[in-house]
Amino acid sequence: MKKQQNRQKFLAAMFDFDGTLTERTPRSPVPRSLIKTLEDLSKIVPLALCTARPFRTAYPKMQSCFGEKFEKMGWVLIVENGCAGFELNGRGKWVEFYRVKWPEKSINKAKLTRTIKKKLKEFIGHNGEDFQYNESSLIMQPSYENADNSGNASNDEIAKRCDVLEKGIKGVLKKFAGANKIKVKNSKLGIIIIPKIADKDTGIEKFGEYLKKNRKMKFSAKYREIITVGDQPEKGGNDEMFLNGRIGTPFTAGEILKLKKYPLGVYKNKKRLIGPSATEHLLKTVKFC
Repeated sequence: MKKQQNRQKFLAAMFDFDGTLTERTPRSPVPRSLIKTLEDLSKIVPLALCTARPFRTAYPKMQSCFGEKFEKMGWVLIVENGCAGFELNGRGKWVEFYRVKWPEKSINKAKLTRTIKKKLKEFIGHNGEDFQYNESSLIMQPSYENADNSGNASNDEIAKRCDVLEKGIKGVLKKFAGANKIKVKNSKLGIIIIPKIADKDTGIEKFGEYLKKNRKMKFSAKYREIITVGDQPEKGGNDEMFLNGRIGTPFTAGEILKLKKYPLGVYKNKKRLIGPSATEHLLKTVKFC
C-alpha cells in the first residue's frame, strides 16, 4: 500500500484533466466541490493543467469549468501532452513560454496525417475535433457511431476502440523511416502522437523552471515540491511519464502500479480513492506552503 507522503510540503500543483478532475467519461464535469477546493488552493500555490488537449481547446474547457474566476486563479496551461506551455501575462493575454517542435525533418506531419486518415478511416471518428492537426502533435479519437441506440459508447468500448486505433497507427508508423522520433500515447479516450523528446514530465520541468524564473521560487533538483496528479500511470498510458516519479511527487487518481514506488495512492480510512474524489481528498490532506 503506497500511502500519501504527508510530511512533504508542496509549493505547487499540476493536474491531468480527464479521470483526475473529472470522471473518465466523455464530457464529464468537474464536481462543484472540487472546483471550490481548487479555487481556494489557487490563493495559496500556483496551479497547472497538464493535458493532451491543444491550447485552443484546453483554454475554453477550463473557462467553462471555472467561469470568470479562471482568469484570476493563476493557472499555467501545459498542453499537447507536455509539448507547450502557456501563461496569462500582465496584459491579460495568453502567451506561449515554451514549445517542443515536431521533428519535421525526420517525419513529415502532413504526410503522416494523410496516411493515417487513408489507412484507418473506418476507425477514426468523423466529427470536427476527432482528428486534430496541432503544431506539435496529432490527436485522434475513435469512431463511436452505432455503439448503442443513442450513438454513445461505454468507457470499456471507447478504451477498446482506442486500443484498435493505437495498434493501427503503430502499424502505419512501421512504414515511416523517422518513426523513432515520435511516440504514440493512448489515454483510452483518444490517441496523441508527440515528439519522442517531449511528454508530461517535460511539462513538470518547464513549469518548475517557469516558477523559478517568474515567481522566484526555489525547488530541489527533482522538483519534489510540485505535486502531480493523474490517473493513467501504466506503461503506454497517457500519464506514464507524468507519474513515474522521475520528477515531481506523483499521486494516482486511477491505476496503481505494484512493485513501483510511484505513483502514490490516495487513501481515506484505508480505502483507496479514485477519480475527482481522490484528487479533492488529496488536496485537503497534504500540506502546502
